[in-house]
Amino acid sequence: MNHLSTETSPYLLQHANNPVDWYPWCRQAFEAARSSEKPILLSIGYSTCHWCHVMAHESFEDKDVAALINKNFIAIKVDREERPDLDSIYMDALLAINGSGGWPLTAFLFPDGKPFFAGTYFPPLPTRRLPSFTSVLKMILKAWNENRDDLLSQADLIIEAISEVGNKHSKPAAVDEPLGTGEHDNTENSEIVRSHLRLLIENHSYSDRQFDRLSRTYQQIEPKLITWLVEHWDSAWGGFGQAPKFPQTGLIEFAIRQLRDKPDNDVMRAIISSTLGGMAGGGIYDHLGGGFARYSTDNRWMVPHFEKMLYDQALISKQYLYYYQLSQEPQWLQVVNESIDYVLSDLKLDSGGYGCGRDADSQGQEGIYYLWTALEVTENLPEDLADAFMDWYGVTWKGNFENGTNILMRHPGANLIRPIEVEEARKRLLALRNGRIAPQLDDKVLAEWNAMFLSTLCQAASATANSKWKQASLDLGEFLTNSLRRESDGRWMRVFHPSKGPYNLANCADLGWIIDSFTRLYEMSGRSNWIDLAKSCAEQLLANYRDPNEGGFYATAHDAEALILRRKDISDGSTPSGNSIACLALYRLGRLTGNERLVQTALECIELVQGHLEQSPLAFPFTSLNLEMIVAPASEVVISGSNTSLIDQVQRRYLPHTVLAHGQVFDSPLWDLGQSSSLSDSSLSDQAFVCSNYSCNLPTNDPMILGELLDALN
Repeated sequence: MNHLSTETSPYLLQHANNPVDWYPWCRQAFEAARSSEKPILLSIGYSTCHWCHVMAHESFEDKDVAALINKNFIAIKVDREERPDLDSIYMDALLAINGSGGWPLTAFLFPDGKPFFAGTYFPPLPTRRLPSFTSVLKMILKAWNENRDDLLSQADLIIEAISEVGNKHSKPAAVDEPLGTGEHDNTENSEIVRSHLRLLIENHSYSDRQFDRLSRTYQQIEPKLITWLVEHWDSAWGGFGQAPKFPQTGLIEFAIRQLRDKPDNDVMRAIISSTLGGMAGGGIYDHLGGGFARYSTDNRWMVPHFEKMLYDQALISKQYLYYYQLSQEPQWLQVVNESIDYVLSDLKLDSGGYGCGRDADSQGQEGIYYLWTALEVTENLPEDLADAFMDWYGVTWKGNFENGTNILMRHPGANLIRPIEVEEARKRLLALRNGRIAPQLDDKVLAEWNAMFLSTLCQAASATANSKWKQASLDLGEFLTNSLRRESDGRWMRVFHPSKGPYNLANCADLGWIIDSFTRLYEMSGRSNWIDLAKSCAEQLLANYRDPNEGGFYATAHDAEALILRRKDISDGSTPSGNSIACLALYRLGRLTGNERLVQTALECIELVQGHLEQSPLAFPFTSLNLEMIVAPASEVVISGSNTSLIDQVQRRYLPHTVLAHGQVFDSPLWDLGQSSSLSDSSLSDQAFVCSNYSCNLPTNDPMILGELLDALN
């Protein structure tokens, strides 16, 4: 057994019995590399990564390969979900070297952490595209022994290249300290940074000139995004481009906002309907248990990469919720119901948090848990139910997948609302499937992904008045508050495991999502303690992550482990970047609380990437949504008293530019209702104010009138 046996990460524990002498990322590993003058083999992956499993089985479980590694390298394993800060640095190095990336990430480093070579999966035997892993190890070793100065020069070039990623949004580590040391105390410098930070921020103002610049930027990128959507839309199957197809949730939401602003835009409506219908009708959707796989390997949404991730359920479900709010078509709400209930039932842990996801593999085969033969269907259902089910989902005796198996799938454009017979068959086959060996559950709790799901859950609970979801939202908020903070100082942490408690200082994305989810918890419940917690979390983000010179946020705190780079997470991927979610969260919280400091800091996150956004908006879909929100007419709704009919008028609508204050009063100009009305305070109970820039019109207690006012908002 190697050095991973005491870790809590499921991914690291999967490698604890490898013959490779793996270390986790720690001081001892780097000291071993320095003292032995050996290069470091860094392998980064995650527990539900299919090709990580393949490379582990082919190479890391092979005794001869392990012997070669153990003799000549110091081997370090990293779970990218626990350490996205490390992953982002070495992924940038991989992109600088190869031009493309992915996982498993295989990198070779000097003992100071500088990378000099990187790749992804390497096979046990050479192929037309890839050398064998053993040949790579031998080539690296030869260069290390004979041309180390050349490797050092290459490492310096790589560091220079990735330091310039994002127009100097990364910088070399300023602390001359060995890597792998964990957190370090820098209290004196921390206070200097905080004082300087407060001085800088409090002297800023949200200028009209600044707003005009941002408006011009959005005017540039909006037609580019529209043109791209139309030109790359797959009108036959939905989605964009060819295989593989990913649920590009940022672009889908952009299309939904376009349709909201222009309800007669039939092209945009067709793009949204076909894409959401294709995904929910395809094999990428779990028609029995709910929830989405990561992506489709083909252009028809048929054959998924079967792993199911928490963040996908959060981001994808939200698009179906938004489109349901616009269209009121029940089939989209069905997808929301099933996907959220999947998370609540399958990913919920005894601790109260939610696991990262389900593996793609079970019993050594990818996807076998979800596949059906016609014989299995007919043997376990009455004839009428079997016939209805097979016809509905295209199940045939020949099969549509491997070895006579079937992936359940609907035809493009087909209705998703199941007839009674099909629904009964679904329930029976789901009960049968529950008896199969399920794919492994990654049971670590990530603050970012849990808060991301909480944000969606709050919005869904509000829009549907689902009491079960409301309680689940409150429970998850309590769990995050009680389990993801360090007792000594209240600092937020990224990872929680029952055997270890909270660990690893939170990243910018963690805090951004916590702020956003707590703000939405307040909007759902009217309980002001969530606003207080969101404000406290925002203070941590500003004090410990903000760049006081160029604006925006570093991915890691100023007192986090010193790495070879301290970088900013700016480009959106399958999830919003750290700066993107920080922008959204701070802007909405600032609008609710009247804190212009938060609003200004949110604008800085846009300005940080403004040039890149104008040139390549497709690399910043979530940031583009933030910019659209900022330049659109902002609105606030205040409801005094507890008239649920008034609150429901707001919560059931899709209002992306609106914040809602109701329930318990907190410190905000929004609650100074007397400034916008000549009515006495006693007459303000159970009234709704629709406001713009903290200036509210006369209140109304009529839900129908309030609905008309809300529908008139842009």
